[in-house]
Amino acid sequence: EAAERYAVECEQQDPAGPEGLPAQMHRGFIALAKGQYPAAASHLEKALAADPGNVTAATNLAVASLYSKQLSKATSTLETLVKGNPAGSMTYSVVFNLCTLYDLQGPDGLAKKRMIQALARQYAPEDFDMAACKL
Repeated sequence: EAAERYAVECEQQDPAGPEGLPAQMHRGFIALAKGQYPAAASHLEKALAADPGNVTAATNLAVASLYSKQLSKATSTLETLVKGNPAGSMTYSVVFNLCTLYDLQGPDGLAKKRMIQALARQYAPEDFDMAACKL
């Protein structure tokens, strides 16, 4: 309830109102926490449309999609993020989640994980933990 009240306050203070990026993010997080995965995905898709490089929105959209049994959508969300901005998206959570999704896809996952590992070597910060690649 407190989170919902806070979201409403943010919407009232944001010139973009309930359709703005902060409101969509808040609504997406609240729906995700409540287990309302399709609603969460809807809000997070709007947030991602407003800010395509938003790592937090993409990661949480992938989670909502996975919990909605949409493995390919979860995977493509993170792949699109990585392809669009490899340097900005090489976080432990993005790489780990994407490699976990590849594990769920079957035997082709290993080759895809190696590709992500190569991207991580090229774009991730120097202190990046390669264990995220799950190889």
